[in-house]
Amino acid sequence: KIFTDDTLEIGETGTVEGEVDAAILVVAGTMSGSVRARERLILEATGLLNGEWDAAALESVSGARIEAKLKVGG
Repeated sequence: KIFTDDTLEIGETGTVEGEVDAAILVVAGTMSGSVRARERLILEATGLLNGEWDAAALESVSGARIEAKLKVGG
């Protein structure tokens, strides 16, 4: 499990599998698992989301891929 009250960034060649709880999460690589972004989830054009996600807000760039159960907001 990864927990941070700050920003977690996954770069274009990065892959993370597991449980993540971050204030802000920036995904340019691949993220799979159970994820909570307490303030904001930013999905870059090269990003891929798999799994189950809970985000207060979502920003996505054209080209990003989501293959997940996603809850955004309240």
